[in-house]
Amino acid sequence: MNLTPTGMSLLRISYMLQEARFSPAKPLILMTDSQNAKPAVTSFINHARIRHIDVGYEWIIDLTQKGPFEVL
Repeated sequence: MNLTPTGMSLLRISYMLQEARFSPAKPLILMTDSQNAKPAVTSFINHARIRHIDVGYEWIIDLTQKGPFEVL
Protein backbone atom coordinates (compact mmCIF):
# COMPACT_ATOMS: atom_id res chain seq x y z
CA MET A 1 0.00 0.00 0.00
CA ASN A 2 1.70 3.15 -1.19
CA LEU A 3 -1.33 5.36 -0.75
CA THR A 4 0.02 7.13 2.35
CA PRO A 5 2.93 8.99 0.68
CA THR A 6 0.69 9.79 -2.28
CA GLY A 7 -2.02 11.09 0.05
CA MET A 8 0.47 13.27 1.90
CA SER A 9 1.71 14.75 -1.38
CA LEU A 10 -1.83 15.33 -2.57
CA LEU A 11 -2.69 17.18 0.64
CA ARG A 12 0.42 19.37 0.31
CA ILE A 13 -0.50 20.26 -3.27
CA SER A 14 -4.07 20.98 -2.19
CA TYR A 15 -2.84 23.32 0.58
CA MET A 16 -0.49 25.10 -1.83
CA LEU A 17 -3.35 25.62 -4.28
CA GLN A 18 -5.54 27.01 -1.50
CA GLU A 19 -2.78 29.46 -0.53
CA ALA A 20 -2.61 30.56 -4.16
CA ARG A 21 -6.39 31.16 -3.98
CA PHE A 22 -7.34 28.20 -6.18
CA SER A 23 -10.03 25.87 -4.96
CA PRO A 24 -9.19 22.21 -5.61
CA ALA A 25 -12.11 19.86 -6.13
CA LYS A 26 -13.29 17.84 -3.16
CA PRO A 27 -12.94 14.96 -2.55
CA LEU A 28 -9.32 14.58 -3.55
CA ILE A 29 -9.00 11.49 -5.73
CA LEU A 30 -6.38 8.83 -5.03
CA MET A 31 -6.08 6.23 -7.77
CA THR A 32 -4.63 2.78 -7.18
CA ASP A 33 -4.33 -0.39 -9.17
CA SER A 34 -3.73 -2.50 -6.07
CA GLN A 35 -6.52 -4.99 -5.55
CA ASN A 36 -5.57 -5.21 -1.86
CA ALA A 37 -5.18 -1.51 -1.07
CA LYS A 38 -8.57 -0.27 -2.22
CA PRO A 39 -10.76 -2.60 -0.11
CA ALA A 40 -8.44 -2.19 2.87
CA VAL A 41 -8.89 1.58 2.76
CA THR A 42 -12.53 1.88 1.76
CA SER A 43 -14.38 -0.76 3.79
CA PHE A 44 -14.89 -1.20 7.50
CA ILE A 45 -15.10 -4.98 7.16
CA ASN A 46 -11.40 -5.62 6.57
CA HIS A 47 -10.12 -3.74 9.63
CA ALA A 48 -10.11 -6.83 11.82
CA ARG A 49 -7.82 -8.51 9.31
CA ILE A 50 -5.43 -5.55 8.97
CA ARG A 51 -5.22 -4.45 12.60
CA HIS A 52 -1.46 -5.11 12.59
CA ILE A 53 -0.70 -2.45 9.98
CA ASP A 54 1.51 0.57 10.49
CA VAL A 55 0.15 3.86 11.86
CA GLY A 56 0.93 5.57 8.54
CA TYR A 57 -1.53 3.28 6.81
CA GLU A 58 -4.15 3.95 9.45
CA TRP A 59 -3.80 7.66 8.63
CA ILE A 60 -4.83 7.14 5.00
CA ILE A 61 -7.66 4.81 6.04
CA ASP A 62 -9.00 7.41 8.48
CA LEU A 63 -8.80 10.28 5.99
CA THR A 64 -10.45 8.23 3.29
CA GLN A 65 -13.38 7.27 5.48
CA LYS A 66 -13.88 10.63 7.20
CA GLY A 67 -11.99 13.19 5.23
CA PRO A 68 -11.01 14.60 1.92
CA PHE A 69 -9.96 11.46 -0.02
CA GLU A 70 -11.77 9.13 -2.36
CA VAL A 71 -9.94 6.03 -3.57
CA LEU A 72 -10.64 4.80 -7.10
